[in-house]
Amino acid sequence: NDGYYRNDGNLSWYDEALQRGWTIGAAGSSDSHWADWGTSQEFRLAILAESNTRKNLLEALKRRRFYSTLDKDLKLSFEINGFPMGSIIKPGNYKLSVKATDGGLEKFILISLIKNGKTLVEWKMNNTNPEIDQKIITSSGDYYYVKVKQEDADEAISSPIFIRNE
Repeated sequence: NDGYYRNDGNLSWYDEALQRGWTIGAAGSSDSHWADWGTSQEFRLAILAESNTRKNLLEALKRRRFYSTLDKDLKLSFEINGFPMGSIIKPGNYKLSVKATDGGLEKFILISLIKNGKTLVEWKMNNTNPEIDQKIITSSGDYYYVKVKQEDADEAISSPIFIRNE
């Protein structure tokens, strides 16, 4: 949806922040005030941690190793040259990799690669375990993330990978 700023090509709130230099990840969840708040919704923040310890979860959050999903058993992997979502890498020629699965074997119908707030590539499919490999040429200041969509309209959005000369 269109974010706060007008006349920016209908960038989302997420992309408006990223365009303004925020180094953030894709966090999302529900805002339930019911007694079953942790399980009443399918929305999740999925954290890619080495283990389920407080230390590793916090480290993964600091490194933006997480994604937002509307489906609690959807799994998403997004990497550029082996660097996972949330990474900051130098400009160059790379191989991008996307993998998605669903515990309920729901089908994925679309994977979108977003570069600097605009859709760069879309892959249409009808697959329960899609895997995409794509060569890309990156420049300093770019950021990339992916959005996956399932047959039932559930989606997940990865944290970006940032391209910088740092």
